[in-house]
Amino acid sequence: MPDNRLERLENRIGYDFKSNGLLQRAITHSSYAREHHNCPGDNERLEFLGDSILGFLTCDILYRDYPNLAEGDMAKLKSFVVSEPALASYAMELNLGDYVLLGRSELSAGGADRPALLADMFEALTAAVYIDGGLEAATELVCPFIRQRIATAIESGEYRDYKTVLQEIVQESSRITPTYTILSEYGPEHDKSFVAAVYAGEDLLGAGKGKSKKAAEQDAARQALEKLG
Repeated sequence: MPDNRLERLENRIGYDFKSNGLLQRAITHSSYAREHHNCPGDNERLEFLGDSILGFLTCDILYRDYPNLAEGDMAKLKSFVVSEPALASYAMELNLGDYVLLGRSELSAGGADRPALLADMFEALTAAVYIDGGLEAATELVCPFIRQRIATAIESGEYRDYKTVLQEIVQESSRITPTYTILSEYGPEHDKSFVAAVYAGEDLLGAGKGKSKKAAEQDAARQALEKLG
């Protein structure tokens, strides 16, 4: 290992590995392994295991902490919480891109900032902690992210696909597909907000806002559904 990144990562996540080789594999991208023949392997198998662990822990939290949630909402929340954008956001909170080992081509292409790569790395790290320290250690690492994501999603309703529901209702009643327009955006570059409107033909059905264009469109659809109500 060319530097002390393993020790720095352990400090960052608050967990000391018994097996440094396992942690090294968790941060090793396949592009790096291909270029270094003495490398013990990449993190792809760990990603596979980590995906299942994250799904299980999310389901466990939803079942235990939210007894009034219907099965359909639980399924939507699970998909939302372990989606690629969600996992990438957890990885960014831990600055995992600072620790990943990448091959030259992947590094030059900015791979350390790619959401897909960051999401995969979070899955691999989850699995590595699980193998090294058991389910309790993995729970301590990832469940704070999962719980916060669930709470935020329930509060905002972002996990619900309001656009699909609205489209089904409007198409059934008028055979028109709703269209969306971004009316405005405001705020600094690092913290923008957007305002969107949804129309059926020329008729305004609703308007909403959000921290992304997609979120604003979802909010517009939600507002429209409330009016149609």
